[in-house]
Amino acid sequence: AFCIWYNGPFAEINGFRLGRLPQYPVEWSEISAALGQCALALCVIQTRVRFSFEKYQLHSMGNFTKVSKRDDPPNTYYNLFSDGSFGIFGPRRNFNVALTGLLSCMEELGGFIAGQDPTLALPYSIVPHDGKVGDLCVFPGTPDATWTRAFKFLLSDLKWIVVWCTKHS
Repeated sequence: AFCIWYNGPFAEINGFRLGRLPQYPVEWSEISAALGQCALALCVIQTRVRFSFEKYQLHSMGNFTKVSKRDDPPNTYYNLFSDGSFGIFGPRRNFNVALTGLLSCMEELGGFIAGQDPTLALPYSIVPHDGKVGDLCVFPGTPDATWTRAFKFLLSDLKWIVVWCTKHS
């Protein structure tokens, strides 16, 4: 159900590219759709293996997916989507918190899987509070080539999680 592969410099999930390069502009609607597919994959897997995320909760809503912190007041959501118009404080911070939540959920699920199957470790380390996958930052404002490569690493980790789930459930 989740086809994760690459197309040139981009990683793709179900045909949606994740990243941007000057010579290959990708619309924010496609990036938002790809992030929504990532969140959906994590939600499906967490349900399938009966796992609960501790710090964040993913609210899979396609292109308009949201993330909430478990310790925030109810109805406080962070958008895991963007139109690319980032200001200094509002939308970029909101999007960064949502990306941190997505990374945190992937890290938690990766840790759970490593506990179940010690032979498996995610290929790229995830440091959610720094927004890093394999030492590359996924936050907007990072140079496009680095940002795109960081998302390639993110989708590689997700592919490992999907494969593990397929094998063990």
